[in-house]
Amino acid sequence: MSALVDSAKSAWVQPGNLKEGGSRLMAEMGSFMRLTEPPGCSENPRGLRIWGRRNRSLVVFGPPPGHASGALSLRRWLLLLAVLVALSGCAVPQPTDPYAPVSGFNRSSSSGAYARSGQRQAPATLEGPATLERCIELALANNPELAATGWDVSAAGNRLDQARASRWPTVSAEAAYGRFLDPQRLIQARYNGEPGYFDRDIYRGDLVLKLPIFTGGRIVNEIAAAELLQKAEENRLARTREELIFNVSSIFYSILGQRKVIHSLEFSIEAMDQHLRQVSALLAAQKAAKVDLLRTEVRLADLRQSLVKEQNGLAIQKRVLANLLGLDYDSERFAIEGKLTFEEQHLDATALVAQALDRRSDYLAARARLEAQARRVDSARAGHLPTVSVLGSYGLRADSLGDEDDTGSVGLGVTVPLLEGGRVTAKVNGGAFGAWGRSGKAAQARTANQPGGGNGGP
Repeated sequence: MSALVDSAKSAWVQPGNLKEGGSRLMAEMGSFMRLTEPPGCSENPRGLRIWGRRNRSLVVFGPPPGHASGALSLRRWLLLLAVLVALSGCAVPQPTDPYAPVSGFNRSSSSGAYARSGQRQAPATLEGPATLERCIELALANNPELAATGWDVSAAGNRLDQARASRWPTVSAEAAYGRFLDPQRLIQARYNGEPGYFDRDIYRGDLVLKLPIFTGGRIVNEIAAAELLQKAEENRLARTREELIFNVSSIFYSILGQRKVIHSLEFSIEAMDQHLRQVSALLAAQKAAKVDLLRTEVRLADLRQSLVKEQNGLAIQKRVLANLLGLDYDSERFAIEGKLTFEEQHLDATALVAQALDRRSDYLAARARLEAQARRVDSARAGHLPTVSVLGSYGLRADSLGDEDDTGSVGLGVTVPLLEGGRVTAKVNGGAFGAWGRSGKAAQARTANQPGGGNGGP
C-alpha cells in the first residue's frame, strides 16, 4: 500500500507528467485490487477514481483507456434530453382518421350493448313500389341519425366495460435505464456485509401488479353511472327509432294527401277550362259580357298557380322522405302506393299520461341521465377518501458488465389525498350542477307528456 501512496505523491509533485504518473498509479492500484479483492465482489475498473489537488487544480485519474470521457458523456445526455423534450408533445405516428370507413370494427361488448355486424354494409335500395312497410324498413336500415345513435349505444356499452374493468387487477411490464453519478448497488443487501455488484449504469425490468381494495366507492359509483348512461342511450335509441317511424309514416300519408289535392286541382282546372270555352262561345254569340270571360281566365290562372305550388310541395315531401330513408332522390323511382284510411280511436287522456310516463323513451332516458349524474357526484366525492391497493412486482436488475439478479415484493399501498388544489371539490360541485341541470331536463320531459304540454311528437 505504501508503494501506491508513493506513486500518488510522485504524480502530484510532478504536474508536468500527470498522465504518465496517473497511468502507472492506475495499473498498480488495479493489481492491488485484484490481490486484495474479497470473495463475491465484482471487478469494476470503471468505478475507480482518485481525486487530488495541487495549486487549486483538480487532478482526476479517471476511467481507463477505451471509455468515453465525462464531457462526451455529458454531451450525449444533453442531446438525449433535447430529443426527448422535442418529441414529448408529438402525436401518435398513425392518428385515427375520423372520416375513414368503419368496416371490420367490432361494435359489440360484453355488457349487451346495441351492436350490428362488424362489416360495413351497403345501403338498402328501393325496388318496386314504395309502400309504407317498405319505407319504414328502408328507414330503419339506412337512416344516418338512427345509425349514429346505435353507435352511441355501443360506445356507452364499451364505457361500461371500461368501468367494470377497474375492479380487476392490472399487470404491466416496466423497463428503465438509469445513469448515476456514483456507483449504485445492483440490489439491496439481504444481510450485513453481503458482497454486491456496483455500477453507474443500472437496467431494470419488472412485472408490476396492482389491485384496488378500497377506493371510497369511486369504482362502484362509476360502474353504476356507466350502467345508467347505457340505459339512457338505449332509451334514446328507442326514442329515435319511434320518431323515425312516426316521421316516415307522417310524410308518407302527407304525400298521399298531397296527391289528392293535386288531383282535385287538376279536376278543377279541367272544369274551369271547359267553363272558359263555354264563356268564349257565349261571348262570340254576344250572350255574355267580356268581364265574365276575364273573371273565368283569372280563376283558371289561380288554379294553375295553385297546381304548380302543390306539385312543388309534393316534390319537397318526396325529398324529405328520401332523406329519412337514406336514399338519393329520384322522382321516377318514388312510386308511392297506399291508401288514405282513418280509424276512429277511443282513448282516455288520463290513462295515456300514466302510460306515457312509464313507457316514453325520452322521459326514461332523461331520468336515467339524472340518476347517472348523481352517481358521478358520489364518485367525485370519493376523491376525498384514501385509496388502498395491493401492490406486487417481480423483475430483474442488470448492470453494464453483465451482472444481473432478480428481485420481487408484495404489500399494501395507501394513498391519502392531502392537497389537491381544489380539484376534487370543483369536480363534486360540477357534478352537482350537472345533476341539477339533468333534473330540469327530466322535469321538462315530464311536463311535455302532460295534457297540453305542447309535445307534438309521437
